[in-house]
Amino acid sequence: MGYVHVVLFWLSLSQLPVDTIEEAPASIAQFSANILRDFETQSRFSLVQEEFEKLKPDIKSKKEDAAEKLRVATEHLDRLVTNRVDALKKLASSAEASAAVFDEYDDQAYAVPQADKRCEAYMKKMNESDMHFVSNMVEHNSKSGIHITVESYQCDPRVMRDFDWTGTKHLEKTMSDNKEKAPEMGHQYIGTYSGLTRMYPRRHWKVEPTPITIDLFDPRFRPWFVNAESVPKDIVFLLDYSGSVKGPTMHLIKITMMYILSTLSPNDYFFGVYFNNHFNPIISCANRTFMPATTSNKKVFFEELGMLEEKDQAHFATPLKFSLDVLRGNLDSNQSLFADYRSEGHKLLIIFTDGVDEWPHQILDEEFQTRNSELIRIFGFSMGYGTSLLPLQQYMACKSHGGYSEIDSIMDVKPQSRTIQNVLSQVRGDELKGTNAEKREPSWTQLYMETQGTGPIVTLSLPILTSEQRIWRDQKLAGVVAIDISIKEFTKHLPTSSEQMYGYIVDNNGMLIYHPQLQIPKTEVHCVRRSACYDAQQVKQKAGSGLRVHYGFSDERVYRLVGLIDSIPTLDMYDLEGDSTAIRDLRRRITTKTCYEEAIKDNSKEYHCSHIKDSPFTLVIVNNIQLKTVYYDDSVQELGLTDNKLVTFFYPRRDVCQWKLDEYAAHDRFRVWSDISEKEICAQDDMRLPRAFTKGLGSWTQSWPKSDIEHTTCLLAQYPENASVPHYVNSFVHTRSKLTAFYPTCSSHDMKAVNKKFDEEIKLTDNNDFVQFSMRSESLLIYRTIADYDNNRLAVVGTQWKENFFDQYFDNFTRQNPDWKICRKQECSIITRNGHVIASSAHRAPAHLAKFDPQLFESLVKVNLVSTNSWTEVQSECKAKRVAPWSSAAPGSSSILRYFVTSIFKLAKTSFWRNLLESALTLVDAQPSMTGNTCTFQKIKPFERCFMKFFHYRMTLNITKQLQLTGMSTCSRYAKLYPVPHTTLSLIIADRACSQYRPKRIFESEPRKLEKCDVVHSHARRRPDALNDWKIDLQNKHVDCINDVMHHAKSYFSIVLLILISTFRIF
Repeated sequence: MGYVHVVLFWLSLSQLPVDTIEEAPASIAQFSANILRDFETQSRFSLVQEEFEKLKPDIKSKKEDAAEKLRVATEHLDRLVTNRVDALKKLASSAEASAAVFDEYDDQAYAVPQADKRCEAYMKKMNESDMHFVSNMVEHNSKSGIHITVESYQCDPRVMRDFDWTGTKHLEKTMSDNKEKAPEMGHQYIGTYSGLTRMYPRRHWKVEPTPITIDLFDPRFRPWFVNAESVPKDIVFLLDYSGSVKGPTMHLIKITMMYILSTLSPNDYFFGVYFNNHFNPIISCANRTFMPATTSNKKVFFEELGMLEEKDQAHFATPLKFSLDVLRGNLDSNQSLFADYRSEGHKLLIIFTDGVDEWPHQILDEEFQTRNSELIRIFGFSMGYGTSLLPLQQYMACKSHGGYSEIDSIMDVKPQSRTIQNVLSQVRGDELKGTNAEKREPSWTQLYMETQGTGPIVTLSLPILTSEQRIWRDQKLAGVVAIDISIKEFTKHLPTSSEQMYGYIVDNNGMLIYHPQLQIPKTEVHCVRRSACYDAQQVKQKAGSGLRVHYGFSDERVYRLVGLIDSIPTLDMYDLEGDSTAIRDLRRRITTKTCYEEAIKDNSKEYHCSHIKDSPFTLVIVNNIQLKTVYYDDSVQELGLTDNKLVTFFYPRRDVCQWKLDEYAAHDRFRVWSDISEKEICAQDDMRLPRAFTKGLGSWTQSWPKSDIEHTTCLLAQYPENASVPHYVNSFVHTRSKLTAFYPTCSSHDMKAVNKKFDEEIKLTDNNDFVQFSMRSESLLIYRTIADYDNNRLAVVGTQWKENFFDQYFDNFTRQNPDWKICRKQECSIITRNGHVIASSAHRAPAHLAKFDPQLFESLVKVNLVSTNSWTEVQSECKAKRVAPWSSAAPGSSSILRYFVTSIFKLAKTSFWRNLLESALTLVDAQPSMTGNTCTFQKIKPFERCFMKFFHYRMTLNITKQLQLTGMSTCSRYAKLYPVPHTTLSLIIADRACSQYRPKRIFESEPRKLEKCDVVHSHARRRPDALNDWKIDLQNKHVDCINDVMHHAKSYFSIVLLILISTFRIF
């Protein structure tokens, strides 16, 4: 037996790796040569390289002064903001003066026989001022115009009153003087509570296409109006989720919630509790509470509502006590989701229910008797079709100086959702009484889309107080005045064309107002709804005769246009800048207003900041001291463009040439840019480099087949020589200026991932002699870079193949060359620098190495041949949920077919069939569009903004090495690594994988969507200036509950009697 052991020992030694390693298959050089040949044929790299060599002598770089950029930009922004604030206060004073002296009408005036004539006269005057109609009496938009919301009636006394006082000559002159002093000033508004808005200058109001578009503009729901009529607030939503609200009632609750949430800004904080037999927070992140009303937090909150099921009975007392304690701060301090972060304004409890069977009198008595000056206003919403008065809710609202509403139909939702703001506006009027407009603090919106499609704006606003005249009845505010500031004005002196530095603007909450990486949705008309291909007259004629109306699918774009979600998502500076020690220090300076300190240094970056006078905003300049700005030191007179419909140029930037390109669709911007890039409007942005690149691509564009006809399908396109028709996608050139050209035009959709990748890598330097490979969006990118004399990347020239093609490419080559016969016994794999297996002799589908061969990947990590990195992308696009946001979470009905399909998916080890089914159903009918007189539903792929976590691996495999893999006790394997000459690819020849191997660590390779508590967040903030004139001592004084009840013809005795009756019913 001893002899046998010795023999086995020497045999085992013979299997250990030795210092020398076998050579790679001899024909690997030929394999590389084939790749380079096909790459050149399909990308035409040499043509671009030759032309760019001619440009290089005039391509230079320069250093810029970040401190000087900060000084110039700050001076401009200080002047801009100060002038707009002065103009706003001047407008508010004039509006208040007009409202104070106006006392002509009251409701009694329209009871006389002359009312019809008066109505007709007013309708005529209003139509002449209505911006929906073209007026021949207004030259060059030199006067104001009005807009009346669709729910308002022109002859409503309040509308007539607001038409008159907002249209006085004194007020018109003030708006005219403001515009004359600052010709670049945006629109000036006076929004009123009757739904009438006066705007200066007048413009034609777009509601197109008219037959199928509903105008939803209502000043009372615009952010500039809502912000001005109330200080920030803490809100607890208390929602009844008992079985009785299932169905239509829950539908009403959720839509009402959408309207209320749409009025909240990041200065507001909210929390939610649902109750039935039990109660729980709607969002439960470590049992914590308030969060700021950012776009993502509101979205997560609403999605969680849809996950809850209505069931059991409603037990009201305990959740009511809990909600009051939350608002009072009586819970443990650790129970606040973001400790010490609250609005510092109103405290509101909003209750949605269809009725409760118990009266928590002890809890309410304690609340009403011990609240002192810390008032919690309770708002009750009686919900449900056919619902009636809920006296208990009304009593709570009355005693707490809140509000009560009944919503029993979809028509009630929008007007009744204003109940909260109507009450708070009364409070605001009392707070500001006696304070001159010049001394009030303006309210500022987040960045949002202007209604009529002029692009991203920020609006500052002030409330207008009423007089004691009886025409104002119980109104404390006559309306709100506002002035727009466009994104163009904010960014005019920011370093938008610098490569060494960039600038961004944040508010007191650290929310981004502008950032070069902020993805702003398409500029288009908002506050509209295009929901069906039908004419209103046709509906009237066929009403009652079985007319079926086809409504399109609503994705996030539709909700933005309607106004139910933020038109531009609110993002925190951490979302785009990351969370580092330097960024945290920068945020501290922003929130404490200490930007006078020296610049913050963090390795290669410097952070400079400056507070913008008279505003909550701070300007930040980020300077990379290791970079220089590349520019072209010569003029380019002619671009030399050819009219070839098969080659497309794409220029995505919107922030150049004074944002002139923003009003055009993305595929039209290059055409417009090529016409204006040498004109004065682009003088601030140095356009010589992108013009030089455009001219340098002349030979490349002319080398492709030509056509005068633009093909929307690639079936008719001519393919390059040696290209595999089923697998060739396109050829492209991406330049440092983000200008891209590609062939054929029909492949525009496949360029989205390409542009995103190379836009992010513009400033990278790499080995320009190697052909590189990268997987993107189910395509394999093969590319090579061109650099200047300082190794700055100028362009990337490449081609795209379908992801499975290289596997076939490799298989065909190895079968034809006998020196690759080792691949029949072992697994030969071609791997990119990022770890993707793009070809293999193994009988497994190509994938990332972490999934394809976990043992091999884990071994490479262990010997430090792989570096890992992960990050969160907060502006990703995900497939939209094909479910209405107000749908019930009640379990669906089960069936044999459903069980069978689910079982098949569970049995399948791959998601191929599920993905196939999803792709087959991806295109859905969205909003309708008009082509001539024909209405058709657009086919779209619905998407939503989401948070995605990405994983990136960088592999150092351009070496020849033999490796003993980990896990030898269960699976003994060896691998050999070889570089593929003149490429960034590597060949790995490994022993066959063991099915029994279980990795010790799981490496994620596919992007993962983040949800719920991974998305909810908040950070340090600065108290908003709007709270400076908030008088907390007035909060208990503005409503006399008894008199208020008497005003509605209900005695206090009646209310008490109803309460007693309800109480006895419990027993």
